[in-house]
Amino acid sequence: MTRYDGQTFTNMTAEAGVTGRPFLQDRNGSIWFDIARGVARFDGETVTPFTAETGLLTNDVRWMIEDRIGRLWFAGNGGIATYDGRVMQTMTMADGLATGYIRRVLEDRGGRIWLCTSGGLIRFRPPPPTPPWLELEAVVADRRYNGADAISTSMTSGITAFEYRGGNIRTRPEAMVYLYRLKGRDQEWQATYQRRVEYQDLDRGDYTFEVQAVDRDLTYSDTARVDLNIRLPYERVAWMSSMALAICLILWQAGRLVQRDRNLRLANTELESANREIQEQTERKSAFLASMSHDLRTPMNAIVGYTRILQRRLKGTIDDRQYRNLDNINTSADHLLSLINDILDLSKIEAGSIDLHPERVNLGQLISDCMTSVRSLVGPGVRFEERLEQSDTVRTDPDRLQRVMMNLLGNAVKFTDKGSITVSLKSVDEWVELSVADTGPGIPAAELPFIFEEFRQVEGEKKEGTGLGLAIARKSVELLGGTISAASEVGLGTTFTVRIRDYKP
Repeated sequence: MTRYDGQTFTNMTAEAGVTGRPFLQDRNGSIWFDIARGVARFDGETVTPFTAETGLLTNDVRWMIEDRIGRLWFAGNGGIATYDGRVMQTMTMADGLATGYIRRVLEDRGGRIWLCTSGGLIRFRPPPPTPPWLELEAVVADRRYNGADAISTSMTSGITAFEYRGGNIRTRPEAMVYLYRLKGRDQEWQATYQRRVEYQDLDRGDYTFEVQAVDRDLTYSDTARVDLNIRLPYERVAWMSSMALAICLILWQAGRLVQRDRNLRLANTELESANREIQEQTERKSAFLASMSHDLRTPMNAIVGYTRILQRRLKGTIDDRQYRNLDNINTSADHLLSLINDILDLSKIEAGSIDLHPERVNLGQLISDCMTSVRSLVGPGVRFEERLEQSDTVRTDPDRLQRVMMNLLGNAVKFTDKGSITVSLKSVDEWVELSVADTGPGIPAAELPFIFEEFRQVEGEKKEGTGLGLAIARKSVELLGGTISAASEVGLGTTFTVRIRDYKP
């Protein structure tokens, strides 16, 4: 098929999906044409096929028209199908056609549809639109709710099902099409012939289920709806409250520790007489860190270990809800252990008790190792790229630098759902520059100066985390004698840049 816009001819071949003769151009400007199996629509940019597998009555379409109200009629072997842009309906011999082999279709001036068949002419008078009746019968969750307008159920229900039925005298029950969506989860309306829709493991939150019935003549019923609230089970609320209280206590104590250390360093620059107090505070903090490491990190490691042992040994011997509870305990314990490690690491850096072990490091290999570690976490719609202009070696602490890169890559993966994540390496004068660029939501200009502070996260884009990662990264880079900076634009993404050179004590 060739398209001419008044100046240029554009050829469209089988490579673009055009494999048959054009049927018509509809009132929206789309061109419909015959393909080997069914028909296809070309809207000027995209070719969309319609086949028997997607709702068309038959793949052998002989003729096609658009009637005065914009409905499309597809004639072929088996009957005739109508399409209003949302729903595909069919008429066959079961609906009263004398024969199922339709050769041509015509609409006369009175709006009547004439069908040329292998057994003669058929005239069809579209009836006045009379919406079908529709009833939302029940919602099935932790129990069956009949005729309810709003229900609340627990997350542990598993499958949530909606049952409904509709009809009228012109449409066979099995030919009634239903449009449905679950607001809060579904973006678009879905079509089905079934009178029951199921959803598996809905997340906690508020939803609204909506359904419409569409009869043979593409007449829509009123929308039936029911509000659904998915809440946490009460025993999980109690468990999470206890865990949240423990985390708050740790964060409160850690915040006091970090703030006290900052005040001590400031006092040291202003008052020589505070030197003895600073030394005493450092000794107290060292004792606190040793106690905290033993009293918190060691038991948390034990919790993680024993939970994993229980998961391996009890798999298949307990029900799914109990096994999910073990998995929740393991996930929360891992998160809490990571939080404790971040707090201890930041406190040690603040206290100046971090020992660096510089050596010659191949930066290209270090970047490749970090990318390999996080590659499995990258979303399916995200490109993961590296641009290494050269593989320099720098004398630095590889473990500390690797932790910085893993933090930056982890943030990029967490906030990038589509687009790309690019890691770059290049030389700039006496420095080596490493950068991590993503196409995530970006950081507002007002928030950018504060992202390297402790316990700070961007408003509106908060995700799981402690808010300590970038603070630890900045202090680690400064310990290595380098700098770290961020540039961002809302909607376009963020780039973090680390500049380092040979470590000088």
